[in-house]
Amino acid sequence: MKLNWIFLPALFFLMLFSSALSAQNEVSFPRGVNIGERAGMKFPDLPALTSDFIKHRMELPYSVDNSTSPYLRPVFNQQGASCGQSTLVGYNFTYEINRLRNLTSDTAINLYPDHFVWNFMNATTPYYGGGVSYFHTFDLLYDAGNPNEVIYGPIEFNDEYYWASGYEVYHNAMTNRISGAASIPVGTPEGLLVLKHWLHNHLEGSETGGLASFYASQDYGLVALPQESADAGKHAHTRFGPKATHAMTIVGYNDSVCYDINNDGQFTNDLDITGDGIVDMRDWEYGAMKAVNSYGTNWGDDGFFYLMYRTLALEYGEQGGIWNNSVHVLFPEAEWHPKLTIRASIQHYWRGKIRLRAGVSLDTSSYVPDHSIEFSHFNFQGSYVPMHDADEGYDEPLELGLDISELLSYIPAGEAARFFLLIDENDPENQADGVVTSFSLLEYEDDELIQETAAVFLPKAINNNETT
Repeated sequence: MKLNWIFLPALFFLMLFSSALSAQNEVSFPRGVNIGERAGMKFPDLPALTSDFIKHRMELPYSVDNSTSPYLRPVFNQQGASCGQSTLVGYNFTYEINRLRNLTSDTAINLYPDHFVWNFMNATTPYYGGGVSYFHTFDLLYDAGNPNEVIYGPIEFNDEYYWASGYEVYHNAMTNRISGAASIPVGTPEGLLVLKHWLHNHLEGSETGGLASFYASQDYGLVALPQESADAGKHAHTRFGPKATHAMTIVGYNDSVCYDINNDGQFTNDLDITGDGIVDMRDWEYGAMKAVNSYGTNWGDDGFFYLMYRTLALEYGEQGGIWNNSVHVLFPEAEWHPKLTIRASIQHYWRGKIRLRAGVSLDTSSYVPDHSIEFSHFNFQGSYVPMHDADEGYDEPLELGLDISELLSYIPAGEAARFFLLIDENDPENQADGVVTSFSLLEYEDDELIQETAAVFLPKAINNNETT
C-alpha cells in the first residue's frame, strides 16, 4: 500500500497506514551489537552464546570442515591493514548471508568487499591507517550493511581514503546487513562445545554450520602436525604471541588432530603438561580448530591452518591465547528492505569534523526532532580528508544514503510527521566549510521505490560548529 505524502516548502509530512517493522528472527539469538562487561571476561565483549543457546543436543561428528562449503569464498590476500574487516566481511559475513540465501560465494554479486566498512574508520583516532578494530565493523554491518563487489569493487581494491559515492551503493548495502552479533567464550570445554555446535549446525540443528572470527597475534610459530595426527604434515598453532594484532576466521574443527606439546613422546588430554597442578583444557594435546587467514594461498596450507583447542584456553598475553578467550559470530538478515531512506549530497572539506543524524517529530511545526538516530559510518571519523577523497576532487559532493526505517516506529498509524537530516559540525577553529547540495526522502514497498520527495531551498551551507 502506498503511503500518502503531503509536501509543503521545507517540510515533509507522512501519513502512515502501517509502521510495522520486519519480523524478528525465529531463533532468539542476541540482537544488536552492544558491547559490555560480563563475568569472566577481562575486556568488554559482545553478548555471549552459552550452552543455553544449543537448540538441538545432536551428536557431533569428530570433524567438521566448512572450507569445502560453497558459501566460503576463495582465499584472498587482504589489502592494507584490513584484517578485521577481511574476516568479518570477506569471509564471515559473505558465508553467513549466502548460506541464508542459498547462494554460492563464487561470483561478484554474491561477494562482499572489506574496504567499504574499513575505509569509514580508516584514518580515525587512534588508527590513522594502522589498522581498524573489527569491533567497529559490527556497528557498520548493523547500521549501514555492505554492498556487493559488483557495485563497490573487488576485495583487491585498495584506496585508503575512498568513501563510496552514489545512492545506489548505499541502498545496496542496506539490503545486506546483520541484525546482531555475539561472542562465544571458548576458554573452557563447555564453551568449546558451543563453538563446535555453531560450526556444525548453527546451534539450531541446521544442516550447515557457521564460521567464527577471532583476534590474536601475528607472531606466527606454525608447527607441522606429526604422522600420528589427522592431516599429518599440515600446519598448526599451539600458541600465539602476546598482543592481538591480527584477525582470522575459524571454519571447522577436528578432534583427531594432535601435537606433542611437551615433547614426552605421547599425545594426551589427561596429563598436567603445563605444570600448574591441575588438568584442564590448556593441557590438551588432541583437537584443533581449522582456520583460514587472509594472506593468500601461499601462506600456511593454501591459506588455511589448524589452531589447537588448548590455544583457545591459554590466557591472552604472555601465555599466547586469543583475545579475551573469545570468538565472534554474525547474524545476517536473509532479507531486509528499507521502508524509508534519505538520499543526500554533502560537500565538506574535513569529513572528520561532521556527524550525520536523522530525526522525526510528530509536531509538524517543530524545528527540533522528538527522536533522532545516529549512524556509525558518518560519526566524526575520517580525519582531515574531504568527503570525496583528494583523487576525486575536493569540490565534489558525496552522494550517500541512510536507512531511517527505524524512525517509523515512533509514528502512530495515521499521524503526520516531520523528518530531519541533521549535520553536526565540530569545528571550533573554523578550519573547513561544507554544504548540503541535495536531500530527499525515498519511500519503498518491499524493494520497490514508491515515491521520492525532494527538499527545497538547497543548496544550504553547513553551519559552523553547530547543528544544521
